[in-house]
Amino acid sequence: MAPIPTFGFSAFIGMLFLNERPQRTKIKNRIAPSKKGGVDYHTPFRQAAHKLISQGKPLEEIVASMQNIKQNARRESAINGIKRLHAWQLLRIYMPMNFGSAIYQSPNSVFKIRFEPDLGLDIDGRHTAIHIWNNKADIDPTLTLAALTFLKDSYAGMRGGPDDWAVLSTKDLILYRHSEASENHRSLAKLLSAKLEKTFANVRSEIEATEEKPFKRPEDHPDEPF
Repeated sequence: MAPIPTFGFSAFIGMLFLNERPQRTKIKNRIAPSKKGGVDYHTPFRQAAHKLISQGKPLEEIVASMQNIKQNARRESAINGIKRLHAWQLLRIYMPMNFGSAIYQSPNSVFKIRFEPDLGLDIDGRHTAIHIWNNKADIDPTLTLAALTFLKDSYAGMRGGPDDWAVLSTKDLILYRHSEASENHRSLAKLLSAKLEKTFANVRSEIEATEEKPFKRPEDHPDEPF
């Protein structure tokens, strides 16, 4: 059985924000990935965020170390994101914490979502696991809150888990919390999961239909007698 495709949370909500055709392309790439393998372009930013938050290293030192990122676009995105994160006032007010990741698996085991907290904060007595969205694209608040509801069961059964979990956008420093989600968001999440499972099935069928079939050699037959 093929492994279940797993999305990081940023990759997942980024896919939700796409129109149908590019969304199908993303799904196709997850089902039939390139031989070169996938690349997590946000790793340098997450490493820098860990140095800033968990290790308390100075911003100047972190930015200097990020000059080694080869691609200009990746380097600029990571540096701009870490500067915005440094300016986020809540980091100066609330106590930092650490939380484990949460996994959601779709009802028919078609895909998984992995929510990896980049930081945790005790915000007004609520232990909050926060995943950072460092992307030039705008966040869709409705889809983001709906996606956060997928994680409820995973975190509910986790010993030492958070009271709340959220996404922080470095673009505008807005925190989108699961506690803000309504019943409408939970209903939307169910519809999204069902729709994505159907899209996965359709894309798999398309891939199987276009795969080259192995050449079948004709069966050998003995020569007919004279």
